[in-house]
Amino acid sequence: MELDVMSGKRQLGIAARIRIAIAALGVLSLSAFAVQNAAFSPGTITLGNDIALSFDFEQSYQIADCRIYVDLNHSGTIDSGDPLILREKFWDNDGWDENPALHHYQRILVPDEIHQIPAQYVALVEDGGTPGLATFTIIPISSSTSISGTVVQPGNTENLVALLGMMQASGPPRHIYTCLTNSSGQFTVSIPDSLSGRFGFFWVFDIADVEPDWAVSNLEFTQVEGNITGHNVQLHPVDAWVYGQLRDETGLLLSDGYTIDGSTDAPSDMGAYQRGWYHLGTTSGAWYVGGEDEQLRYDYMSAHQSTSLTAGDSVRMDLVFYRANGTITGTVYLDGSPGTRIQVGGLCSLGCSYAYSDMNGQYALHISNIATDYEVEIRQIPSGYYVLEQHTGIPASATNIDFHLVPIPGGVSGILSVQPGDPIPNYSEFTAWAEQEGGGESYAAVVAPDGSYEIGAPEGLYTLRLGQPYPPPMNEVTYLWNPQEYDSVEVGNTIAPGYNFELNHANARVMGQLTGLPDPEASGLMMYAWEGTSQSVYYNAVFVASDFRYEMRICEGTWHLVPPQVEGYNVSPSGYTIVVTENDSLFSGFDFDYASSWVSPEPVDLLASEFQIGACFPNPFNSTVVMTYKVPESGVVTLTACNVLGQRVAEVYEQMVSAGVHQIGWKPEDIAAGIYFLELTWKGHVQIAKVMYLR
Repeated sequence: MELDVMSGKRQLGIAARIRIAIAALGVLSLSAFAVQNAAFSPGTITLGNDIALSFDFEQSYQIADCRIYVDLNHSGTIDSGDPLILREKFWDNDGWDENPALHHYQRILVPDEIHQIPAQYVALVEDGGTPGLATFTIIPISSSTSISGTVVQPGNTENLVALLGMMQASGPPRHIYTCLTNSSGQFTVSIPDSLSGRFGFFWVFDIADVEPDWAVSNLEFTQVEGNITGHNVQLHPVDAWVYGQLRDETGLLLSDGYTIDGSTDAPSDMGAYQRGWYHLGTTSGAWYVGGEDEQLRYDYMSAHQSTSLTAGDSVRMDLVFYRANGTITGTVYLDGSPGTRIQVGGLCSLGCSYAYSDMNGQYALHISNIATDYEVEIRQIPSGYYVLEQHTGIPASATNIDFHLVPIPGGVSGILSVQPGDPIPNYSEFTAWAEQEGGGESYAAVVAPDGSYEIGAPEGLYTLRLGQPYPPPMNEVTYLWNPQEYDSVEVGNTIAPGYNFELNHANARVMGQLTGLPDPEASGLMMYAWEGTSQSVYYNAVFVASDFRYEMRICEGTWHLVPPQVEGYNVSPSGYTIVVTENDSLFSGFDFDYASSWVSPEPVDLLASEFQIGACFPNPFNSTVVMTYKVPESGVVTLTACNVLGQRVAEVYEQMVSAGVHQIGWKPEDIAAGIYFLELTWKGHVQIAKVMYLR
């Protein structure tokens, strides 16, 4: 018997439906279930350590839902401002009625499962009855290597997350170190002293949505050595918006508990969420908007969409999440034994999902029964292994979709060296890559301190490349190498030696400045240079500093210096050619001047302009808010107010209006203070403004 019951918030869990079915048959009368003795051990851990969650089920054969939140106000309870960072399902593996007594459950949470931040956490574990609450604390590591600074502008910069991901040979950074900003916006991210001198990605993001009208920083590439201070971060005022409804395939509005993220190469607003609706303040650029996989993966498949925004845009983009009412199961084997905690992903045109293999190597992908052509893959392949199978066209509810991860038998090796008289670099900053020709997999290895490397790769043809952290930080000495790459390298079942690279110390300096650009344009600009007759010989790049000055390191040769292109500006000159004969040469004064290419348009009659919402003033407000809007031609305009659940709380206005600029006032009555969305409709077009009501 299958009883599919929908509540206003989410589909009932499997355990709840089983209980309802049994009660309906009159087989057994069950009291409310409960979780008891929920606890974390140890209660305090150092950033990066494992922690064990344990609790007791009241009766056997239960499913518990665990949600872990950052306890920002240290209340020991889950409050509205506490961000959800992990959601997990736990199954009691006893048989039905096998053990009527309390059943103990324990599970180790490893660092890569939790977005670890030094802070207090509170977890809610529930199975349909009385929930269990438990807290634990993560403390910073003790280290003399750190990066610190202040997040400046706007005023409220507390509880932003400063994150430093240290570089790995391949895949996402495994070493993640974080902290929360204090009430003054100050942060200090510490890393182990053993990683001092290595490169990483630094980023500040808004996990608690404390500043929805400001965009957080884009990734910065930096080297962390000793205690770096004064690394200040500038937030960016948003100049465009993406918003929309969150529904499942039946049209049911999603409830709270899920996070919607927006990401781009430009400064971005991530984690902004309103119940039933999302509303992301953004900056201009190409955007990727979607659901947070970790929170969705048991109830829904994650959905994503892309859009492109320019300043002033307000784009509605609804997201449809398909219910995870089916499973694809299988087993992951690592060198013949069950592979534990290996991530498996499932992808189709409707969305994506992922799961981890358990202690027996078994996984269960929660997917939609509607789709029939899933691509199932290992998402994080352990270093030194490769996957024998490729699973495509997999139907929903398929079983025995197994993976065998086996050691890589062959590969290539080589050594890095410098020219006579050149200083010896830190070879561990370099990574050697083997990229399978024809668009296949890539394999990598960090170069050893003595300059040697060995890359394991399956049989096939590869292109071998060497990589230094790219682009290098401003003013840093860098190296260029010969050959730049090895093409069509045939890899067999043994390690093939002799793929060596000779490094050339790039100590000649080119200095200059960009002029004529407004201050906001400085973020992310890069200078490029290439040597010889084609860009495939040597190339180099460097970020432009915040004051529009740059300094690039190059070596002997004929170099072509290329300025960054900025939309809306013409740059002069188009480039410089520099001949370097001595490695310690200094070339200064290579400036580039930018002039606006924007041409003032002809005056446009207001009647011909588009339907648009202007300012809502005052905002926040405690009595009446006034919205300004314009319509290009006459028509009926309606204004409704919705709460963050997507529910309409007031029908504010409905009137035929003429073309032009108008104003509507809204004075809330008998509603709670909070955030509301004013939805203005004209001839099927919708514009939405967010306002905050204070009582």
